[in-house]
Amino acid sequence: MPVTHGTPTITINHDHQFLVSDPNATMVPTSGVGFFARDTRFVSSYSVTINGRQPLLLDASTIDHFSARYEFTTPELPLAGTRDGAEHDIVLEERAIGFRLDRTILEGVHE
Repeated sequence: MPVTHGTPTITINHDHQFLVSDPNATMVPTSGVGFFARDTRFVSSYSVTINGRQPLLLDASTIDHFSARYEFTTPELPLAGTRDGAEHDIVLEERAIGFRLDRTILEGVHE
């Protein structure tokens, strides 16, 4: 019999609270992920965006049972800008900026 597994998730917990997210830190209401306390889901939808676009996930892992870290970089981002009083289309190249989201669950969720 082949071994199967479900969708990968990142799970952190503390006391009667736990948070389950997709590896890219998002929570989609239909996937059963979210922030739960005493068997009640309080947050069912969450996403990280930059200028309306999802960042590119580099890595995600739990740091401790109550903490997770998500490493991202930017997708290609069209930006509007002015130079010398004239409008110019500016594009931020993919992977130009890296950033980290640290999430902790202790008496609530902290980022």
